[in-house]
Amino acid sequence: MRGIVLVSIAIIAMILSAIFKKDQKTKYDGKIVSSQMLSEEVAKERGNKKLPQVNSVNGSTNTYARMDKSWSSFPDFVGKLIKGWRRL
Repeated sequence: MRGIVLVSIAIIAMILSAIFKKDQKTKYDGKIVSSQMLSEEVAKERGNKKLPQVNSVNGSTNTYARMDKSWSSFPDFVGKLIKGWRRL
């Protein structure tokens, strides 16, 4: 019974989203976007501070996150989670 209700709600939500779909336009519609163009835009937004390219040969995929100090390891995450629960 629960499954039927969930499936029917999902179907109704899909129908309503198709009916009331907003026309989303971006500044890139119909243009060919290159990685060089995107990196220039990011540099312009950051005040012309160029970001170094990620060298995935070394296996590091979180270079940008470590540069802006938002990177943390799993033990750091668990510690922050426990500290958050203590505040509640």
